[in-house]
Amino acid sequence: MCGIAGEVLANSQAGNQGLNIAWINEVGIIQRHRGPDESNIWLSENVALAHQRLSIIDLSSAASQPMIDKVTGVVLVFNGEIYNYLEIKNELILKGHYFNSHSDTEVLLRAYLEYHEDVCQYLNGMFAFAIWDPRTNQLFCARDRAGQKPFLYYHSVSGLIFSSELNTLLAHSGVPQKIDLESLSSYLSLGVYGGHQSAIRDIKKLPQGSALKYDLATNKVSVWKYWSFDKAKQDPSTSLEDINSQVNLLEEVLLDAVKRNIRSDVPIGIYLSGGIDSTLLISLISSISNFELNTFTVRHLDKSYDEANIALKTSNALKSNHHEMVLDEKVLLETVHDLLLKIDEPISDLGLIGISAVAGFAKNHVKVVISGDGGDELFYGYEPFLKWALAEKVDVIPPIFIKIARGIINKIPAQYGYMGFFYKADIFLSAYRKPKHLKNRYWAGVFTPDEISELLIKSDFQSHERVEILKDSDNKSIDDLGLEYQNSYLPDVICAHTDKASMLHSIEARSPFLDNAVIDLALKIPAKYKLYQGFGKYILRKLLHKRLPQSKVPWLKKHGYTVPMASILRTDLKDYMLDTLSSTSLEKIGIFRPEPIELLINDHISGKRNNHKKLWALIVFVTWHRNNIVINKI
Repeated sequence: MCGIAGEVLANSQAGNQGLNIAWINEVGIIQRHRGPDESNIWLSENVALAHQRLSIIDLSSAASQPMIDKVTGVVLVFNGEIYNYLEIKNELILKGHYFNSHSDTEVLLRAYLEYHEDVCQYLNGMFAFAIWDPRTNQLFCARDRAGQKPFLYYHSVSGLIFSSELNTLLAHSGVPQKIDLESLSSYLSLGVYGGHQSAIRDIKKLPQGSALKYDLATNKVSVWKYWSFDKAKQDPSTSLEDINSQVNLLEEVLLDAVKRNIRSDVPIGIYLSGGIDSTLLISLISSISNFELNTFTVRHLDKSYDEANIALKTSNALKSNHHEMVLDEKVLLETVHDLLLKIDEPISDLGLIGISAVAGFAKNHVKVVISGDGGDELFYGYEPFLKWALAEKVDVIPPIFIKIARGIINKIPAQYGYMGFFYKADIFLSAYRKPKHLKNRYWAGVFTPDEISELLIKSDFQSHERVEILKDSDNKSIDDLGLEYQNSYLPDVICAHTDKASMLHSIEARSPFLDNAVIDLALKIPAKYKLYQGFGKYILRKLLHKRLPQSKVPWLKKHGYTVPMASILRTDLKDYMLDTLSSTSLEKIGIFRPEPIELLINDHISGKRNNHKKLWALIVFVTWHRNNIVINKI
């Protein structure tokens, strides 16, 4: 993993001020956490490229970036890992290519020279890259299938500017700082900026599985999908019909994926919780690796959040070198304030806090960690998948009974532990008789459309169709819900928080479940093998039980990787919340009405209602705005 950035001036700007050299030099400081090992830039008359390197494969200077092909002059900056680089390299050698390094970076560069804009069809990995081709005067950029690596850009009459992080773009004097209210409405609804959206008007994200081409002569940008979950889902189902055959095939494919994911020239570890995904991955790695595997676990003082004892049993059974950190109040608050200060864009998912804490702990021992990202989205592990069938039955109940049930729930004191029964019941009933394609927004979202309209001083939120995550979703079947998670929650929440948390601490996180072959197989496995007898990820549970028959993990309920935010907003973070969301603070921003926010705070503190998701989303945005808007431009 690394950090990348660059600027390409349109031909029409050749006689004007020119490239922002001060900014391109400053990028190495702004994004240093993404690549502390080395920082370099490459300049031509119209193009500037910057790279911050985190050395993982081929630690020598031969793998440094920006990497230039001496024959064609093609230049590459690349963030990520190409897991099948050895296989691609062998194919390219047969085609007459030669190599000066052992890096996956050079493999990507020469693969582009061979395959041009079709190169992404050959790549298995996580990546965001930009390639300047002086032969065509075009910049070619791409992002991986799942959206594991970020890529943001700003296009104007002056040309194109891109980077790995939003605050890097905001530091450029040519980039405006106007908040995008439509995108803000999406953030308030979902807790993230999804799809192509960002917090700033005219700054866009390159969506997952997409490529971009910028033409210097015409100053035109074209973006297209080279791969999507929707199209891959149309492939015919595998001919293997029984569950045991599919378990065996999945094991074979996962083992191959793990072999690719543990290729590294630096030490590797794994985040180990008490859950299915990480436990399955460590069992696979332990069976094929020839090195002692480091495992990292967080112990929570709040027992409703804690899985450390389960993780310890798994570690002992598989003989890993186990490391455990205690997430006490001091460490938790330090992690929260550190994230609020450093995150480049608002994201209110609480998993970011837990992962950042364990990433900061793991960096003292390893430079690469294995993560279980993708398991829930591909194999239907989240609660909404289990709620789906129940919701259909509840929707036929007369409204008066639902009104009574919610009235009773609202009279019960709010629950602030991990996913209390009445807290979950209230969320579930909030989607009563809502259209199918909207139900998950009420289950997994933050604010409703009506709440957002009340919250914003100037509301651009006119209808739910404006929420990118839901715009094209019909959700007529459980697989449609799966596609919603794969197209939105996976890249915009899961991959985003993993990238931000790991990069903040200068370590690389890899996700074997997001290997191309695993994704391809998962999309062919019937839903009946993912959801069975009240269990999500049933096929993964079966595989884990096959490998660790004595373990209880396969049949435990899913436990999210989160932190007790509901509680600390009433205690340790109370003063910070009151200050950040005060009328004085909100007036300076000029976006939110203070009255509904004051009501949310009072209800949460008094114990009337658990509003932590709403309050935390507001705290994150206001803090980010205060730290990043009207900053010193370079």
